[in-house]
Amino acid sequence: MIAVTEAAPLRRHPALAIPGLITLADVFNDPAAVAKKLPREVVGLDACELRSADRHFVIYWLTLRPWTPMLDAGYPIERVGVLVHWAGELLAVPHDAYGRRWRHLSDLSLFTLCLWYPDDPRALRWGWSDGFAAYVGSVHRHVMAEEYARRHGVWPSEEAPHGTGAVPHAIKSAALRERVQR
Repeated sequence: MIAVTEAAPLRRHPALAIPGLITLADVFNDPAAVAKKLPREVVGLDACELRSADRHFVIYWLTLRPWTPMLDAGYPIERVGVLVHWAGELLAVPHDAYGRRWRHLSDLSLFTLCLWYPDDPRALRWGWSDGFAAYVGSVHRHVMAEEYARRHGVWPSEEAPHGTGAVPHAIKSAALRERVQR
């Protein structure tokens, strides 16, 4: 079901479009085309359904299939709603989040995934210059990691350091330190 309101024209966002990357401008200028393109760009994204679009918000529902080894182990297909605000802010909300343990949800208490903190080094945060497909890929990895943590009691990789203020969580691995220093 696509609920696109036409009460006001969609706002044209001034972001520069980079060939191949899905930009914020693309999301607002042609949200239906983005919904069609994303499943071809993100491994494991079985479907991207445009649920609503107006000049302020675009909402997509993603169907995320576990990667083959995880699917074989019985990991569930995940549904996640993604809300994109015209100013570039995003929220990812897993469907059926209630009743399951989550290790990394935001402090908003809306069951939104906590993918990064604003004060984290840029190498540990997504930005629009990475493209929207990279964001959806991060959401997919995150929900798979959450299921792994539910089953095994640990996060499947080093947890990214987070923190505001003077003392953020320490980076433990050399590989993550190297990524931050690039």
